[in-house]
Amino acid sequence: MEADATCMLSGSYAPAKVYVSSPLITSIRNASESQIVSEGILHYPELTLLVEDDESNSLNVGDFDIQIDNHKLYVVSNGIANCYVSGTTDQLILGYYNGIGRFEGEQLVAKEVHVFHRAENTLRVYPTEILRGDLYSIGNLVSYYHPPVVDVTAHYEGRLIFY
Repeated sequence: MEADATCMLSGSYAPAKVYVSSPLITSIRNASESQIVSEGILHYPELTLLVEDDESNSLNVGDFDIQIDNHKLYVVSNGIANCYVSGTTDQLILGYYNGIGRFEGEQLVAKEVHVFHRAENTLRVYPTEILRGDLYSIGNLVSYYHPPVVDVTAHYEGRLIFY
């Protein structure tokens, strides 16, 4: 979905509110300044949340606030938007490549968490079996559970913190 509100003669308008329903969604890209909120729990088996600016005319400042119950959740971020995710997933894969966006997943119970963190803010996760990843910047990884398998390497100033 795309909206172009560049010519507003009246000078004021209400933001568009869009409701999407589909039996299968594989990715959601927020290229806006608005928040994407799930109404209820999303059960798509594999879902990717994209918060990145691979197109020059897009914004990457709109947050996600979703509930999930699925097999695999990917989050790809390089901006300033935040992701608030709760629920359960078998596998959480976080790719934070740049920017100051946060991942607030302390209410998302994940069997496995895999992290590539080259951004500047904090990622919060709740892994129950495996926590693996690499921290390449000043952003920290906060885990709200200490799983049996932990393999996280801090290559710079960012740290793994158990809460």
